[in-house]
Amino acid sequence: VPFQAGAYGEVLLDKTDPENPLAIKVVPMNAQGYNEVRALQVLKHPNIISPLEFREDPDKGVILIVMPYIPCTLLDILQQTATGALS
Repeated sequence: VPFQAGAYGEVLLDKTDPENPLAIKVVPMNAQGYNEVRALQVLKHPNIISPLEFREDPDKGVILIVMPYIPCTLLDILQQTATGALS
């Protein structure tokens, strides 16, 4: 069951290992999906979550992007930064 959905796919939460939950982004297996995979493979920055693995599911026509689950939103981080809570 998706816990987040956007204009370009959905994100599933895998709590199989409660100590290490995973976010699995599901994108179409098309040019835009492959562009996202390529971008995530080359972008390296402390503020970008690096994927753990990529998997293709040709039967469903999707690419699965597996990443560590971070239990907050960008808005949460910006609000904490603005109030000095991260310092």
